[in-house]
Amino acid sequence: MEVKPFIIDRAIGFYQLAVGNDGRFQQEMAATMSFAFACELILKGMSEKKIHDHNLANLFNSLSDKRKIWLVTLYREQEDRDLSDDLQRCANLFYEFRYYHEKKAFAADTGLIRRLARFLVEAGTKAIADRPDMQFLTF
Repeated sequence: MEVKPFIIDRAIGFYQLAVGNDGRFQQEMAATMSFAFACELILKGMSEKKIHDHNLANLFNSLSDKRKIWLVTLYREQEDRDLSDDLQRCANLFYEFRYYHEKKAFAADTGLIRRLARFLVEAGTKAIADRPDMQFLTF
């Protein structure tokens, strides 16, 4: 299965920055966007295609069937939830949070995107470790 370690490594950086926020509203908004972007990068890092999209559901659907089954099964085992449904619920969070100032109102499940980001970072790390060539550099 395809895995692009450099992209996944960049996703881990955004995830770590988001986890380190202090909980203030100003940082929580940026952290939520970073969690969503980390999810986007992980999915792109597991895709065999080059995709120009921020929608998490679309990115997931672009993965190979084998990769989708692997992720869905792992998510069900670890979270006891449906990955496709959760990605659909958070599909446009990166975009929505990036342009929230242009909206009159907006609501999002920030806990769910945090959960998805944690899961996808762990899955991405596992995908790298499970590669046949086992080569990975951190820059």
